[in-house]
Amino acid sequence: MKNLMIAGSLLLLSVNCSASTEKGKYDQGDCIMANDSNYSWFGEFAKVEAYSRIKGFAGPQYILFFPTYKADAVVFGPEIEQHTIKVGNNLCRR
Repeated sequence: MKNLMIAGSLLLLSVNCSASTEKGKYDQGDCIMANDSNYSWFGEFAKVEAYSRIKGFAGPQYILFFPTYKADAVVFGPEIEQHTIKVGNNLCRR
C-alpha cells in the first residue's frame, strides 16, 4: 500500500510539473527566423529549445539555439513572436 501511495504521488507530481497552461506561438523544436531588420540576428535561424518560466524573468521566455550564428543572448521574451517567422526545421540543422 505504501508503494502504491508513493507511486501515485510521483505520478501526480510529474503530471503537475509537465502541465502548463502557457502556450507560445512556437513549439519546442520549431525553427524560426528573425524577419525584423532591427534584430541583430535578422535573417538568421534559431531552434526553439523551450518556452517556459525562468527564475528572474517576468513571464515565460523562449530559449533559443542558434546553429550558425553567435548570439549574445539565448533567452527572449514572447515579443519575438511579432518579429519572427516559422521556417523549415531543416534550416536549423548544423
